[in-house]
Amino acid sequence: MVGLAIFALLMLAVGVGVLMAVQGLTGTVDIISTRNFFLLGFINFQLTSAAITLIVPVRESYVLRNIPTTAAIYVIYVIIFLYFFTFAYRKGWLVSKLASRTPVAEAAPGVVSMLTLAVAFLAVGIVFRYVLGYVPILGVLTAIVGEGLLAAAAGLAMWAYAPRLFNVWVGGIAGGIILVALAASLYQTFGRRGVLGVMACVVWGAYHGHWKYLDRKRVMMLLMCAGVVGFLMMSAITGTRSGGSRDATAADLIRLLNGSAVKQGVVLVATGQEAANNSMWLMENYPEPFEYRPLETLVYFLVHPVPRQFWAGKPDGLGRIAVRQAKAGKKKGKNYSIGPGLLGHIHRDNPWLSLIPYAILYGLMFRFMDQIVRLHPANPFVVLPVGVALGQIIGIPRGEVGLFTFQTVANVISTGVGMFLVAKTLQTLGWRMRSFEEEAADEEVDDNWDEDIEPDESHDIQDTSDWDEHEDSDSYDDY
Repeated sequence: MVGLAIFALLMLAVGVGVLMAVQGLTGTVDIISTRNFFLLGFINFQLTSAAITLIVPVRESYVLRNIPTTAAIYVIYVIIFLYFFTFAYRKGWLVSKLASRTPVAEAAPGVVSMLTLAVAFLAVGIVFRYVLGYVPILGVLTAIVGEGLLAAAAGLAMWAYAPRLFNVWVGGIAGGIILVALAASLYQTFGRRGVLGVMACVVWGAYHGHWKYLDRKRVMMLLMCAGVVGFLMMSAITGTRSGGSRDATAADLIRLLNGSAVKQGVVLVATGQEAANNSMWLMENYPEPFEYRPLETLVYFLVHPVPRQFWAGKPDGLGRIAVRQAKAGKKKGKNYSIGPGLLGHIHRDNPWLSLIPYAILYGLMFRFMDQIVRLHPANPFVVLPVGVALGQIIGIPRGEVGLFTFQTVANVISTGVGMFLVAKTLQTLGWRMRSFEEEAADEEVDDNWDEDIEPDESHDIQDTSDWDEHEDSDSYDDY
């Protein structure tokens, strides 16, 4: 039974990967989409992580008592979730129409304007993250908004640079913006989702700003290279951030960046940080000895903005609850938490009430976000806000699910509002999206980067109708 479960999980991981690749090559779903980032996280944290758990069981606090039965139930959960998730995404009930009616502002600034806006978003993001972030009560929310703005700055810079990779001036400025955004997302932060969000938004900006108009096979090669670089960077950061280096400075992190730390990080990232094992442990311990908490993840998402100072009984994150239940936090500190895994949340919330509804809700959520991108493929003020929370999206399958979902929504909405206001201002000043005829007429015009002109001729508008280590102690969870 266990061997069959391992085989099923690995085949599901391969199947989901093939689905994303085929749909990306055929143009059915953009290979760089919120749905695919979520599915990447699901593969890592709930599929391959589960297979590894069944091959080499965890022998610490979260030991599984009845592996064959638990593994069989887990595989059933996975199949049901993936079926209803992909079905809801494909159907897009209501959200497709809602996306078409979402107000947007159309403006197409030139390279200098894009880089200037990137610097502005970078500065505002730093202020929100490290100045307003210390304001009592509201500080947690402003820090979340700041993370989205930092990612948006990096995305804007890459959107401007991607079509002109050999322009050293644009590359130098864009690279500086991206490096500062990465540094700001790392400083005094234990979690890796902020820096992952910046790196992912760089790829998002490059793909939607230029790469998706290239030959699809060439795009796949570019994305594979970007993926390898991103994986190694996240592994290095994960390795240096493990073992109590929450307050490490940038210099400390560079000092810790050695071969052993990178190897440790590779293992942690590749194995899904035991998220699937934690999900199975929760499956074995609910509803006995602990009672189901129906739809509490959804409740936690809805009430997360309410400060704990005003609500002493506000629900706690499952990652911390599980630590207390397993009596695993005595040597880890009061903020120690685990990644319960999406399926662990679903089981704790009573799977009869949560499994199918959660799958459908996430399918519709990502269809809405991706549909907006498909409707406005060449508008950076619409496309980039959707990509600022990819670090949260890829972490949702690991959990804390309610927290990461709230941060996703907060990042996208706050950045979207900011981009909308900027675009409206630029539109008033005369910048606008161009027609196919205007794009074609510009094909013979040289692209001079230091003049405030429209994007280059490669941007033909197409016709179109989703790591922390398991010791995550994200301060946002205390809000």
